[in-house]
Amino acid sequence: MLVTTGPQQALADAIGLHITQIKRYEAGSSQPSLEALKKIAQTLRVTTDSLIFEPGELEPDEDLRLQFKAISSMPEHERQIIKQLLEGMIIKYEAERWSSKTR
Repeated sequence: MLVTTGPQQALADAIGLHITQIKRYEAGSSQPSLEALKKIAQTLRVTTDSLIFEPGELEPDEDLRLQFKAISSMPEHERQIIKQLLEGMIIKYEAERWSSKTR
């Protein structure tokens, strides 16, 4: 009997999957379930975001980053007002987007 050892086998053993499935994930021929992603992240001690997204993919654009930096130095009550304004605009945008999809 051939014994497979190495990082893929160790990961497969740790999360309870067959090594073939791990190889499929790495090759992109199969996508892990949410439960598998969670187990992989816990085993590797990383976030699921780090498994799913490319570095910087969740970061704001440079112009927004500068604005967020300026906002972070404002007093708490000012930051709360800006946060409420942003949340309102996001809700408005999402509502308009969803209503245009149903037409």
